[in-house]
Amino acid sequence: MPFDALKTIHGPQFSGTSPLLSADGCTLLTNKNAILKRWAGCFNSVLNRPFSINAEAIDRMPQVTINTSLAEPPKESEVKEAIKLLSNDAFCDDEETSIKIRCRTDGRLFNLRRLQAKTKAEEDSVHNFLFADDCPVNAATKAHMQQSMNRFSTAYRNFGLTISTKKTEVLNQSAPQKTYTEPTITTEGEILKAVDRFTYLSSTLSRSVSIDDAVETRITKASSAFG
Repeated sequence: MPFDALKTIHGPQFSGTSPLLSADGCTLLTNKNAILKRWAGCFNSVLNRPFSINAEAIDRMPQVTINTSLAEPPKESEVKEAIKLLSNDAFCDDEETSIKIRCRTDGRLFNLRRLQAKTKAEEDSVHNFLFADDCPVNAATKAHMQQSMNRFSTAYRNFGLTISTKKTEVLNQSAPQKTYTEPTITTEGEILKAVDRFTYLSSTLSRSVSIDDAVETRITKASSAFG
């Protein structure tokens, strides 16, 4: 059975509660109830921090008429228009910073020479892949990537949004036979973390431009799912 073979290769799946340090950082908690109490105390301290309000500072703030319409949920048309404006503001339909994708649908999937044909091959430009609140940005060169990130950051500021630099990563896939160089891309004055592997929508991409990492990840997940 294939699953028996996968289980033999990757071993059995271990389940349990990961240990956690106590509040003073001196004791390693392994008991499940103690760990749950530790997390409850952590969230309680974070969500219920004491604060003080300076009444004089509040009084000095200019008072404006309350716009009650802001309490109403946005209309579907307004949401679509906001998303459209955000995308246009970020990329300005610039073909220069996009990546080109060529494809054909005549069944010749692995014949790369056919993609160079002038006919039957279709080409499109891609700036980004939007999904929920995630947005991978694509570019053919490091300079174009930095240019796209600058525009993206500006568009976010215009809409009162911020980019989480801790969650934003950069992956550089060098062309075959070319030496890999670590990318240096910045946003809001911070250098973004360069990674060797990147997972998006359950697909694993690697800087080696190979599907080996993706296949290994899927085998591991299958082994974990079927025990």
